[in-house]
This record gives sequence, structure tokens and C-alpha cells, in this order.
Amino acid sequence: MPPSAITSSPLKYRQPVTRHRSAEPFAPLPPTKPIDLNSSTKSTDRETGSKITRRAFLCDIVVEKQGEETANLLAHLGQPLKPLSILPSAPASTNGRPNTPSRLSIPPDSEEDELEGKSPGWSGPRREEMSNRLNNLIEELVRTERSYLSRIHALKTSYADRLRLFSRDPNQQLIPPYEAKAMFANIEAIVPASASFLTDLDAMMQSGRAEDLVGDVCLRHFKNLRTFDPYRTYLSKQDESQKLFQDSLKKFHGFASFIESTKYQTTGIGNIGLRELLMEPVQRIPRLAMIKCMSPISSQHAKLLEAIEIASGIARCDPDPQTVRATVMYHLERNIDNFPAKLFSNSRDYIDAVDVEDLPAEYPTVSSPPSRPLSSLGSRPLSISSNSNPSMASFGSLTSQSPPTAHAAATPLNCTLFLFDDKLMIVKRQSSSISGRKVTGTDDIQKLVRGVSVMEKNPIKKDKLSFRGQVDILDVIASDTGNGGEFHVFESKAELLDFHLFFERPPLDQSGRWSSRPFRSYTTVHPPFSTALDPVATRRDKLRFIQNLWAAQALARTKMSTKDPRSVPRALMSEHELSLEGAGDPMGRARCYWDVWERNGWLDHRKAKVAVHIDEEGMASNLPVGEDGPLLCIRLQPMTGGLCRFSYSTADAVDEDRMVIDISEIMDRVVTTGESHLLEAALTFSTQIWYLQV
Repeated sequence: MPPSAITSSPLKYRQPVTRHRSAEPFAPLPPTKPIDLNSSTKSTDRETGSKITRRAFLCDIVVEKQGEETANLLAHLGQPLKPLSILPSAPASTNGRPNTPSRLSIPPDSEEDELEGKSPGWSGPRREEMSNRLNNLIEELVRTERSYLSRIHALKTSYADRLRLFSRDPNQQLIPPYEAKAMFANIEAIVPASASFLTDLDAMMQSGRAEDLVGDVCLRHFKNLRTFDPYRTYLSKQDESQKLFQDSLKKFHGFASFIESTKYQTTGIGNIGLRELLMEPVQRIPRLAMIKCMSPISSQHAKLLEAIEIASGIARCDPDPQTVRATVMYHLERNIDNFPAKLFSNSRDYIDAVDVEDLPAEYPTVSSPPSRPLSSLGSRPLSISSNSNPSMASFGSLTSQSPPTAHAAATPLNCTLFLFDDKLMIVKRQSSSISGRKVTGTDDIQKLVRGVSVMEKNPIKKDKLSFRGQVDILDVIASDTGNGGEFHVFESKAELLDFHLFFERPPLDQSGRWSSRPFRSYTTVHPPFSTALDPVATRRDKLRFIQNLWAAQALARTKMSTKDPRSVPRALMSEHELSLEGAGDPMGRARCYWDVWERNGWLDHRKAKVAVHIDEEGMASNLPVGEDGPLLCIRLQPMTGGLCRFSYSTADAVDEDRMVIDISEIMDRVVTTGESHLLEAALTFSTQIWYLQV
């Protein structure tokens, strides 16, 4: 589609941008039809009554050199996408916004409201001010960590070690051995943890690059080294510790004299007593307040966000990820017949599940007698490019415009979809009254992990679940065809619970209707109850699952193993939906998910169908397009004055006309251009399937 045919989105939020006088601006876009901004919560258009289809636009961004203009451009594209968690977050202020699965976790004392509405890229005096504040907060973190280490070291050496030693000798015993051990919990593990963290903080400060390393250091200790895991044990035993302390003061007079004399003999901690020292580890989990002074598009900002999530989980005494992973996998294996052993992995996390009904429809299958099997086209018949991901619902666009018709006598398949961070598992439910989430215990992960209800496999039980295939989440294209926020007279409640999945590589090793079907039309259910009983809760389940699936697809590639941690991409998500009217889908809406790469890292990994190449200097060579690369490459050169040069290329053609557009129009231009080309590819592929079926 020529650039002139692409229209601007009426849904995006425009920011006033001052044009650079030396730049040649692109001709102003024609006026567009306004769309209700609240339509993100509606499943139909108010004027026409047509059903709105929502999907994700997943795209690679390859950055050559991140200068100031590139940072400003990335800031316009979206905010960092936080890691998904299956455990509920602690109640915290979200500034009036819903705490959705993809909602970023901001510390309660952050200045998010102060920064909201300002350019996350920061320039001039603002950048210098935030940089100075960031350095001050980092220095404060190091200083308080050193002071904290001296206090807990005194707690261990002056109190715990001596009381435990005395308890072994009846002639010197001040308190019994159990009290001496349990009162201080695992303080012997807390001290070296703090010392290790402080050592790396000191090395970071000595390097002179604290701003560029603080996120790496914190995430390394919270996630990779698990330095702060001993705090889980200490915090969980805090109630018992305080009770033993109070009881010992009343029962053992020698104990009270000992702690009073030791308080004044211990130097360097300000004469703090044992009661206060016992609370030090409880109050010390680093709050990492410096995140409020970082640009949201900074890689250090994203790493600090993840570290904050882990720290919050420790403070809440959440079970560690390894325990959660093992418990969930155990219950899935025990309750699902033929659960594949290869799904067990230390690097695979469970994310979500939803109970659905699948109504097989008249849709081309991978092998439909008497037609020739599509597998004869190659090893990956349903993918246009062997190395490309489903970066948007190009096939979803096709199916939403021409939905397949269902068999009149067809009965729905009762199933449950289990979402992992890299796989989607399909499980058959024996009857419509069975909930796969309840049978496996995944409807309440906290209860499951705490062992309140341990479910044993029973061959004769009625709640039977059976494995019916799995797909890679990067081979899934999801379309929400009924994202309703309220009911309308021209739509049924059931339509609000529908969503479509298209599998680029559908399961081929199953029997009957469970196999060889790329297109799946699902309706969310709440067994054993009717959807009419509580359609709001059922719709909430669908929205949660779809949003988790989209976020998991964007985050999947950030977890890829690599020798160079700097080559791992960071994920961004757009704040608002975009209309796809300019791409030929008037009722289409898309939310953008971006994986931001450095060039070297991107070249070595699986690529999306659309890539955006940001080259601020305009001197880099073009990215590969075609069989070994994306189907479409969009090249952007951000410039001063809030402008950007825009061009694109495909395997068949190169657009040499590098137009100049406002930076606020970039996201709409990228999405409509990408959707237009991928829809054309989808139509070509659909025609190919039709010829094979004839």
C-alpha cells in the first residue's frame, strides 16, 4: 500500500510538537472521523453496531545507537512491560487505574503522577536535575546498606552467637537452646547476603558508572544470585521471634541483664537495643526509590522494575518462584492424563488458564481429504517466513472479516487452555460441568502452593482431564472478538465472551477434531455455572487471559539465552489502542508491543514479521528482509524538532522516498503500514489454501 493511502489513527493521543524549520514536513493528513475514546471498553461501534476486533501488534525495534532523539522516539512508543506474575500483588495505589496483568508496578512513594504527561526522554535542565537526584539516591542506598550491615553484624556477633554459645553450657545458660536458635531465625544467612550486596554496590560506585549499572546489580542479586532469598525465612519467623523475645524477658532475668549491658558495650550502632535490631532485616528490603528518577525507556529502569517486583514478593513472604513452578507442574501432571514430560522445565513458568468451549468450524485444515496436505508445501506450511514470528493478527484480520461458519450439528469441545511463558497447552474436559482450573488447583495459586488442598490422581474420578496438544506462543495469533465493557441491544452476552486463536503450527499428533485445525473459535465459560449467571466475571477471565497471552508473547523473547546480557531485548507496550481503519480494517483495534534490540542481538535470534530500524545518524546498512528476516522493515531516522524520516522496504520493493512526519504520528504510521502489508500476505496465503482445497 502506498504511503499516501495510510491514514492517521483517531485513537492516538497527540502531543504538541515543534517542527524544525530546516525539515521538509510531510503534507498534512486528511481529517479523520473521531472515534469514542472509551471504545476500548466496548465490543461494538456505537454508530454502526459492527463488532470491534482487538489484537496485538508485535514488532521488533532494532536500535543502532541510542542518542537523545532515539530515546524520545522510544518514549512515544510505549512504557516498559513488567514481568508477569501469577501471585496477586499487594494492595497498592495505582493512581485510579486498574491493576491489569500488564500494569507496571510502581513503588508507592514514586512520583509517577509528577512525571506523567512529561516526555520520559527528558531534556535540558530536567535531565540534569533527574541525573543529580538519581546519583544522590544511589549514594544513599550504598550508605544505608553499609550502616545496616554493621547493625545486623552486631546482632549476630554480640547477641545471637553469644547466646547460642551460652545455651550449650548449663552453667552459663541465659536462655534455653531452642529460644537462642529460634529468636534469631537465620540471621547467619542474612549477614553474608547483605555483605555480598554491599560489595557489588561499592564496586559499582568505584567504576564511576553507577547510573548505568544500578539496575544490573540489583536484578543480579534479587533474581540471578537470589541473594535476598534468606529474608523469606527470616520474615516468615518474625512473629515467633518477637514472642520468644517477650517471653524470655519475663522468664529469664539473666537474659534481660545481658541485653541491657550488651547494648552499651556494642559500639558503632548508636546504642540500639536487641528489640530494634531484631526488626532491622524486616524493615530493610531495599526499596530502590531511585527508579522515580530514571527515564522509563532506560534498560536500567526495566531491570529495577523487575527487582522491585521480586523485593515486593519477598516482603509479602510469597513463595519463591522455584516452589511455585514445582507445585503447579506437580498438580498439572497429577490431574491431566498424558501430560507430556517435556513440559517440565526449570525455565518454564505457568502464567494463566481459562475454561472455554471450542466450536469447530468450516475452516481449512492442515490436511483436509481429499485435498493435498499443506505439509507438502514445506516444513512450516502455515508460516509465511520460516524465521518470523506472528507479530500481529494478520490472519486474525482475515478471519474477523470473513468468519468461518460452524457445522449445524457440531457439538462444542470442552477444553481448558493453560498458558506458560513459552507454550500454550490444550486440555480436554470430560464434561461441560468440569473446570480445568479448579481440578488442577490453578484457580487459586496461593492456596495451591500453601498445600491447603493436595489433589491426588484417581483413575476412576469423574473430573477427568486429557492432554490434547501444545503450541509455541510465538506461533499463536489471538484476536479478541468480543471485548465488551457493557452490553448493547445489538449484541448477545455470549458474543462478549468470544475470542479467536490462529495456530501457525497447529497440533498434528492428536485425533479427530483436536488435530490439524489452525483456526480455533473459543467462548469463555465458568463451569459448572452458566455464563448467564455471572457474565461479568466470565468476561473478566477472558480479558485477563488474552492480555496475559499478548504480554507473554512480547516477553517471551526477552528470556532467550544469550552470551551477552546486553543483547537481550526489553519489551515496551503502548499506552493506548490504535485504529486499523487506515490498514483496511475499520473495526480493528491494536495494542502495540515492541521488543527493543541492539542490532547484533537481533540478527542472531528469531525475528518478528515486522521490524522497525531506528538509525539516528542515518548511516547504518539496511536490515535483511525476506526469507531470513522480517517481511517488512520500516526505517526511522529521528531528528531534532520532534520530526522523523520514514521509509520502508520489503523483499520485493524499496521505498526510496523518505518522508518527514511528526514523531507523534510514528506509531500509527508503523502499525497501519505493517498491517497493510501483512494483510496482503495473509490474503495471498488464504488463496493458496483455497486452491489446495479445491
